[in-house]
Amino acid sequence: MKSESLHLEIRGHDLHRMVMHPDEGVQVKAVMICYHGQGDYAERYKDVLHVFTQRGICCVMTEFLGHGYSSGKRGHCGDEKLLDVVIKNTLDEYVMPEGLPYGVMGHSMGGLLAMRHIVLSGMGELPSLSFSWLSSPLINPTNGRTRAFVKMVQILAKFMPSVTISTKVKPADFHKDSDVAVAAPPKDQPWHSQVSLGWGALLISFAEFVEQNIEAVKGDLPILITQGLGDTVCPPENTRQLVAVIPSERKQ
Repeated sequence: MKSESLHLEIRGHDLHRMVMHPDEGVQVKAVMICYHGQGDYAERYKDVLHVFTQRGICCVMTEFLGHGYSSGKRGHCGDEKLLDVVIKNTLDEYVMPEGLPYGVMGHSMGGLLAMRHIVLSGMGELPSLSFSWLSSPLINPTNGRTRAFVKMVQILAKFMPSVTISTKVKPADFHKDSDVAVAAPPKDQPWHSQVSLGWGALLISFAEFVEQNIEAVKGDLPILITQGLGDTVCPPENTRQLVAVIPSERKQ
């Protein structure tokens, strides 16, 4: 795998993009647009995505605003327009020029964004997908929060969308055995545990959009769903409920 680190300006923001190319001599057969998790960064996915590049799939991950080596206040990803411009830019740069088939993958929060992409594709708002992978998707961003708290976030987000709060997510939250020590992310890596009120409210609306339009998913789209059984942030029961209603006959 050949990793390429790029910086691009989109709507006045400096965003970092990592492109993982197949090795020289390996024919590029497809492109995969990758969505990372909240507080996450692209480099952490290299050890996972190399199995795709070995098979000729170019993987493109653009770090959200406020994440990784992209600019912005930590945890504030901007708005829906910025997200859609990034998606269009990725399609224009890596998919359309060669007319390659493409797919999406997403982990945790990225799984929700990938699911949104899948629905938009089924509705004809984005080009048709050839494959997809959801990894412990954040189907319910309000998981564990009271209705009063959620309503408060939605109201405050209208007036101060860039204000951030802690997600209170720790590495131990993703391990099944509570008595097993889980190492914290290295301090020299750009991981964080912040989310803005505006982005949090937007994630809630994305989850509602997916739920309301799930029937738009094409019946012949291959969808791989993987799930961490010890994940309390994106619990297995939420993913099972999603799998039950996805209309694709090629879900696994």
